[in-house]
Amino acid sequence: MVPLLLILVAGDTSAYWQQQVAYQITAALDEPSGVLSGHVRIAYVNRSPDTLRDFSVHQYLNAFRPGSRWAAVDSAEQRERFQHLKDPDYAFERITGATVMGRALRPD
Repeated sequence: MVPLLLILVAGDTSAYWQQQVAYQITAALDEPSGVLSGHVRIAYVNRSPDTLRDFSVHQYLNAFRPGSRWAAVDSAEQRERFQHLKDPDYAFERITGATVMGRALRPD
């Protein structure tokens, strides 16, 4: 009776799928200027039965850049953290290109 119960509890897993992602990061530090630059290649395989229409990448460092939405909220709430930093005292990330299924796209 127990094996039958386990089968009933486990349910049907035939529709289960899992996305696949791999990262390749190349970076270089220019010590005199303190600038870290790099490139990342993200290989993403959509294994779901649905069409993937958007691909979002969270750019964490950009939240700490003067002029960001977070900086505006801090200023509105009269909090001083990083709003007045000058270049090169802050970092940022910029996505300059993307290729989807062999087709070059401009990130938005």
